[in-house]
Amino acid sequence: MLLDELRERFETAGHRVSPRDDVDETAAAWFLSRSPNTLRNWRSKRSKMPGPECIDLGHRVCYPLVGLLKFLQSRVQRAAA
Repeated sequence: MLLDELRERFETAGHRVSPRDDVDETAAAWFLSRSPNTLRNWRSKRSKMPGPECIDLGHRVCYPLVGLLKFLQSRVQRAAA
């Protein structure tokens, strides 16, 4: 259900979602409210500054929707008890 809603959100905004449920760098940056350059920096500094999981196909990079959701979830600040 959640992936269906997320897929629809991307497509409504004009971004293409592949049949594998991944998106390109521009769409991922839009979803995370970051620039594509930020995503490129995260990829180049993966060990120091982990970004969302991605698939490097050599000539292009794809971001699985599930990976984008996991990344956002990992960034949620937990309130101190």
